[in-house]
Amino acid sequence: MTDQTIKSVQITTAEWLSLIAAKAETNEDAVGEILAKHGIEAQSVIPHRRTITLTSIKLAGTKSGMIENAFEVPETPLFFDWKDLGPGLWVVSSDANSKGKSSILNAFKAAVKGKFPGSIKSDVWRWLAELEVGFKLDDILHRVVVTKPAGSVAARVDGGFHACLERQERSSWIALHSVDDAESFEIAMSDFFMQELGFEKFHAYRTATDTKRTHGWPSMASALFISGAGPSLFGEEVVDGLSIRLLQLFIGLPWISTYSAINICVKQIEAESARISDMSARARSGIVAEIAELKRQKEALLRERAELPDRSEIHRRQREDDRRLAAVREERLRSLGSLSRLEEEFAAASSGYNAARNLRQQIEDEISAGHVFRRLHPRTCPSCDAVVPASRAEHGTCFLCGEKEEPSSDEASARIDTLKEDEKEAKKAKDGVDLEIDKTRARLDDLDQEIAELEVRIRGAESALIEAHKSAEVDGKILALAGGIEALERALPPESKKDSGPDARILKAALDVTQTSFQGMQQTVLDHFSKRLHEIASKIGVVGVEHLKYVNVKTNRIDIVQGNTPLTFGKLNSGEQLRFRIAAALAAVETANWSGAGRHPGLIVLDSPAAHEMSSDDFGAILTGLQTILKDQPDIQIIVGALMRPQISAAVSCEHMKYAHDEDNLF
Repeated sequence: MTDQTIKSVQITTAEWLSLIAAKAETNEDAVGEILAKHGIEAQSVIPHRRTITLTSIKLAGTKSGMIENAFEVPETPLFFDWKDLGPGLWVVSSDANSKGKSSILNAFKAAVKGKFPGSIKSDVWRWLAELEVGFKLDDILHRVVVTKPAGSVAARVDGGFHACLERQERSSWIALHSVDDAESFEIAMSDFFMQELGFEKFHAYRTATDTKRTHGWPSMASALFISGAGPSLFGEEVVDGLSIRLLQLFIGLPWISTYSAINICVKQIEAESARISDMSARARSGIVAEIAELKRQKEALLRERAELPDRSEIHRRQREDDRRLAAVREERLRSLGSLSRLEEEFAAASSGYNAARNLRQQIEDEISAGHVFRRLHPRTCPSCDAVVPASRAEHGTCFLCGEKEEPSSDEASARIDTLKEDEKEAKKAKDGVDLEIDKTRARLDDLDQEIAELEVRIRGAESALIEAHKSAEVDGKILALAGGIEALERALPPESKKDSGPDARILKAALDVTQTSFQGMQQTVLDHFSKRLHEIASKIGVVGVEHLKYVNVKTNRIDIVQGNTPLTFGKLNSGEQLRFRIAAALAAVETANWSGAGRHPGLIVLDSPAAHEMSSDDFGAILTGLQTILKDQPDIQIIVGALMRPQISAAVSCEHMKYAHDEDNLF
C-alpha cells in the first residue's frame, strides 16, 4: 500500500456530509449546523509527517551524599556531554549496572515530554544544576534548557528552577517558552509539539462518572519511550482505548479524531436523555442560576481575553514572516550576484568608453596640429636662418620645401565622425550599465529594509508569544468554565417544548458514516500491523517462534494464540510484554512506511531491553529488527540503553555510542 492507495479509498468532506444527510433523512445544511453546534470538524486528510531527532544532551552539576564503604564520599563534579546525534541507531552502554544509562534516557524523556523531574531518579535530579537537550523538528534545531541549584529538588521558582524552550535562527537562540515552574513548562511543551506535529487530542467520555477526558502530548510522547513491561501494548495507559488510538495515529488513519468527537457527543446525548426523567423543576431552577453565574464569569474572561494577544494569529503571522524572510534573503543573494556582474560590466564599459574618447581626441589633435603648421609662413628657414625665396610664397606651396600642398581630404572628417559614433555607443553602453547598477543597488536597499522590518517583526512575535502566556491561562479558565457550563446544561431538565431528537439522529448517522469511512482501511492496516507484529515478536523470542501461532490486533484488544492456548497481552509475563512492546514499536514504524500515511515522528528509545529474561540471540534479533527499520526509513532515530554485549559492538560504530568501561560511570 502507498500514500496514493490510502488516498484513493478516502472520501471527501463533501461526500461525508452528503452521506450523513442521506442516512439522517435531512439536508446538508441541517447536518452542518448540528455538527458545528457540537464542535465536530471533519478530519479526512492526514497531515504531513514531521520527525523528531534528538541531537545532543548535556548534564552538569555536583554529586553529593554518596556512600562507599560506610563513608560519605566528598562532593565531585558531574558532567556528561553527547553531541552530534542524528538519525540511525545509537547506544548508551556500560559494563555494569547503575552507571547512568537509564538516567540519560530519562533525561531525554523528561525534555521531550516537558515533564521535570519526570522519570529522572531523585538523587540524580538533586545533583543536577543544568540539563540541556537538543532536538530537531525536521531540520529546525531546538533545545530544552533547565537550570536549578545543585542540591535543590523543587521544580518551581522557590527552588531556583527555570526551564526554557528555544529555537535556533540565524545561529542565535530564540526563546519560545521561558517559565519558572515545571507544571507550566509541561503545558507549554505539550502545546508546542501538538501544534508543530499537527496532532489532535483524543477525547473520551466516561458514562459511569459523567466525565469527559482529554489525552494529548504526554500520552503520545510516552509511546516513543519503552522502559519495561506495562499493561498497554502501545504507550503507557490502557484507559479510554488510548493504546489503539495512539496506534491509529502513528500508523496513519484519517477520521479517527472526528469519530472520537462524535462518539463522545452521542454518549453525552444518551446520558442526558437518561437523566431528564429524574430531574425536577426545583433542580432546574438552581442549575439555571449556576449556569448564569458561570456564563457571567466566562463573559468577563472573554472580554479580558479579547485584550490579550492571539497566540494562533501570532503563530500564523510568524510563519508568514519566516517564509517571506527566506524568500527576501534568497532574492538579496541573487541581487548581490547581479550587482557584482554589473560592476564588472561597468568597469569594462568605462574602459571601452575612455579608450574611444581618447582615440577620437588624439586623432582630432593630430589633424588640428597639421592645420596649424600649414597656416605658418616663415620668412627664414628654422634650421639655418636662410631667407625663404619669395617664389615659394605662392598659395598652396610649402614655404620650406616648395612642395605643392594637397587639398584637405574628407577621409579625416569621416574618420572623426566614426570615432565620435564609437565614443557615443561606448558611453551609451556605460550609462546603461550604470543605470542597472543604480536600480540593483536601490533594490538591495529595499530588500535590506524589508529584511530588517521582518526581523523586527519576528523578534516582536517571539516577545508577543512570551507575553501571550497569560492568554493561555485565561483560555484554560474559559475552557474550564465552558466545561462547567456544558456539564450543567447537560444536567438541566428539559422544558416542556425542548426537543433534542434531531441532534441525536444526525450525530448517530454521522457516527455510522464516519466509522464506515475508515473501517475498511483500518482493518487493512491493522491486518498488516498484526502480521508484522507476529513476525517481529517471533524473531525476538516473545514466546518462541514455534509456539507463537497467531497475533491479531483489534480496536479493543490484541488476541494471541500460543500453541493451542488463546492469550491476551495482559496474560503474558513481564519479559514477554516488554518484547511485545518493542515489536509493536518496530511494527508501527514499518506499517507507517508501508501505508505511506503514517505519522510516527521517527523516535524510539529503548531502556535496557536485554534485562528482561532475554537471550543473546533474542537481543541480537532486536538489533537486526532495528537495523531493518533504519534501512527502510533512514530518517528514523533509535536510541538504546543496554549493558555492553558483543552484539552491540558488532552492530554499532564507536561514533554512535557512549560507553562506560569496567566500573566507570557515564557521568
